[in-house]
Amino acid sequence: MGGHLINSRNIPNRAEFTRRALLSGGFATLLLLHPKRGRAGPLDSIPLTPRAKVLRQGSIVVPGHSSNGPGLAAFDIFSPARAWLDVDFAVQDKAEITLMILTPQQKAQVFGGQPLMGDPLARDAIEGPETANHSVVVGQGSYFVAFLNDELKRVTVIYRASVRAF
Repeated sequence: MGGHLINSRNIPNRAEFTRRALLSGGFATLLLLHPKRGRAGPLDSIPLTPRAKVLRQGSIVVPGHSSNGPGLAAFDIFSPARAWLDVDFAVQDKAEITLMILTPQQKAQVFGGQPLMGDPLARDAIEGPETANHSVVVGQGSYFVAFLNDELKRVTVIYRASVRAF
């Protein structure tokens, strides 16, 4: 065997050995007890679908309603092919927001101050605290994922957007 036995004859400096062993053990203990390690994340209850490709994930703050209308926080995504678009989300505070998935034309209408022509690809009411997901079939192309907030209080949403081809 290629292992080495540790005994008093092959340890020239026991104090140095003891110091290193304690430091190594302390470092390993810190890694195991790190606050982020071993703690479930908000989206852990929603497993990623096999063969799904994560397009974007993170957290987003949806501002509160103002005189200009509902608070809006959003992001663009691109689906490389016809696929299921899954948006997993977690709202940990008491809140009522709306998830919407729009086409590029509908996005332009929203930002142009025009009424939305046609139904959005998805419109899902979210009542926090809630962890859930919404899936919709999309073709190849760009899409706009938006969270709207009609309440005065801002809301943090943790999200993951992924696609899985047919």
